[in-house]
Parts: sequence; structure tokens; C-alpha cells
Amino acid sequence: MLTEKPMKVFVSTPHWILNGVCVYIANLVRGLREEGWDAHVLKTGIHRNKRSPEVPFPSDVPVIPFLRNGSWSSRWKDLKCFLESQSPCVYLHNGDWIYAGVTSVLSDGVIAINTVHNRDEEQMEQIERLGGVSNAIMAVSHYLGRLAIHRAPFVEDRVHVIHHGVKTGRLCGKSRAEGEPLRMIYTGRMVQEQKRVLDFPAILEELKKGGVNATLTLVGDGAERKKLRDEFCRRNVLEMVEDRGQLSHWETLDAYGAHDLLLFPSAYEGLSLTVLESMAAGCLPVAAESQPETNEIIKDGVNGCFVHVGDVKGFATAVKFLQERPERRREMQERARATIKNQFSMNMMIQKHIELFEWCDRRRRDGVWKRPMGAIRRPPQLSLRARLGPARVVLGKWKKIAIQTIRLGRQNGQH
Repeated sequence: MLTEKPMKVFVSTPHWILNGVCVYIANLVRGLREEGWDAHVLKTGIHRNKRSPEVPFPSDVPVIPFLRNGSWSSRWKDLKCFLESQSPCVYLHNGDWIYAGVTSVLSDGVIAINTVHNRDEEQMEQIERLGGVSNAIMAVSHYLGRLAIHRAPFVEDRVHVIHHGVKTGRLCGKSRAEGEPLRMIYTGRMVQEQKRVLDFPAILEELKKGGVNATLTLVGDGAERKKLRDEFCRRNVLEMVEDRGQLSHWETLDAYGAHDLLLFPSAYEGLSLTVLESMAAGCLPVAAESQPETNEIIKDGVNGCFVHVGDVKGFATAVKFLQERPERRREMQERARATIKNQFSMNMMIQKHIELFEWCDRRRRDGVWKRPMGAIRRPPQLSLRARLGPARVVLGKWKKIAIQTIRLGRQNGQH
């Protein structure tokens, strides 16, 4: 350690929902605390998306609510004051693209790390805007790291790749007895635009035509859930489906261990925690070959299977192949678990984060890194109305200014 006592770590997020980024945050904070670091989630916003409702925080993950009203100028000022009061400390922002603008006015005592979880334009823009004032850029895959450098070449010497990590100890895949149906599972949002959940009815129809004895468990919720059920009915495959709705993260982990295959037709993903967690349980992924990030996890025919995006017959063929070859399937399941243990373990992820913090702190202490000071770097998506704050707050400010101006005029008139 570079210090007798590890620095405080604040991992910020504007919301807390069941998605991969929030699972990563919980795992990171939990793991850092187990290693003696004083880590907290910094919750900076109120989530208003009814389609992806917020869920309770895990009881073992400490949270600091940082909810502010008023203009963004005042919120940035409050966040700066808070972080400076904890200095030296580490500040990791995850999808917190508005609050992260404060990075450019922080002192060198606050180590700011820009995290990259996917290729969304908001994340790429943030690298370009804040990369020059961030101590490091942490990408969850080599592909995203290369993409960050392509977008902002000046960050090349500060890009670090740290894969997501998952635990393998608590999870154990279960083998199927002869004659039992092959059990498949999908976990995630029920949406078509990214996840392609409406491919499932056609895949099950193909399996039924081919005489494959299989079932599909659905875990999650979303806009296409009712439409998906209607399509299962229309294709006469509803009896092959078990819809379990939204489960807690721990319940989802247990569910992987009771299934043979993860059916994952998603058109695009980052480094998918769903795939990693299923493999850790010996639940073999049959996934769409959609993104370079997924290629960093799955080796086709070795620890999983790839199918072209939207190829429902290809998915059915892959499932039938694995159903007819139980020994080959079990070998691939063991390789999947070994992949997680050797390359994507939770311990490896935590240790690499600690190494990153220490690398940043060493450069800060040696004077190698000094943050270029300047004004707040506002995201271009932030409207003037949002910058000023709620209308009642803005009107209240103008009212105070008007009253003070009138009083000052009266005082000057008396002299």
C-alpha cells in the first residue's frame, strides 16, 4: 500500500436498477470493503423510468444519498465540496454523465476515473470531454479500450482494461438426467430493439418442429413482455415457457445453476455480466455473435456457441446439437466455468482496481500527473433549462435579486 490507510472510494451512479452496471458497482464496493478500503456508492439522482424501476440496495453495500435540487452549477459546487472534504479519495463515475462534469475543477487530491461500460455515444463523448482531466480511463473490455483511444488519442497512456469479475464458489451447474428436458434460460430486459426477445417464440417453434425436448425460463421485465406472451400463444409454444418475472440478483444467480443453456440473442452488448454469471454456474451460453466484447469471453465450440444475429434456425440448430450430445455439453460447461475462474474471477477484478488506484496515487504523489484546471465541462446534452434548475428555483432566485435591487435603490435614494 502507498498509504497506511487506504483512501476512501466513491462509486457514483444516478440510479439503482437491475442492470449490469449496478451489479458491477455492488460487486466492486463489496470487494473493496473486504480488502479494507472504505468504499461507498454515491447515489446522485432520482430514477423516473417506470419501465426499469429502481430496486432496493443490497444490505451489505453502503450508500451515500447525494440528492440535490437547484441549478446544476450549485449541484456541481456541492459535489466538489463533498469530494474535496474527503481528499485524498477516489471518484469513479458510472453513467453519471452530468455530475461527472465536476472532474475538471477538482484538486489533485481527488483521483477521478472515467469508467467505460459500453459504446453508447454518451460514454464516448464523455471520454472526449473529460479524458484530459481524468487520472485514468477504465474500460471493461479491450475493444472498448481501443475505441476510447480512437475517440480520444490523448488518453492512450491512461487507459486500463479491467474485465468484470464474478464469483464461482457459490454457483454450481447441475447436470440433467436422461429423458429430462433441456433447460434454457434468458435473463434481462424484455425489449426487442437490443435484446431481440421476440426471436424466442420462433426459436421454440423450430425446436418443437425438430422434436427437441426443451424449456425456456424467462427472468426480467420490459416493454415487450405482453407481446412476447401473445407470440408464444400464436405459435403454440407457451407450454415450453416459464415466466418468473423480475427476480433479485441472488435469485437470478441461483437460477443459472438450475439450467443447462443461456439463450442470448442480443444484437449488441458490452462485456455482458449475464454471460459471465451464467458461465460461472456451468450454464452454457448460446449467444448472438454480435459484439467484439462477447468474443473476449466466448470461444465458439469451446465454452459456448455463437449464432448470427436474428438467425432463429441457427439458434435451434445449436440447441439441438447440444441436446443430442450431453457429454460434449458437459465438457463445454466445465470449460465455461474454468474460463471464469481463470480470467474473470471477482478477486482478479478487485485486485486490478486496487492496482489502478495505487498507480493513480503514485503518479499524483510523484507529480507525474497534474489535473489541468479549468471551468466545469458541461455535457452538450444538458439543456439551458436543466442548467438553471427547476422553474420555481429559478423564479425564486430572480425574485430575491429583484427585491435586493429595489431595496438598494431605495437606500441610494435616501442618501
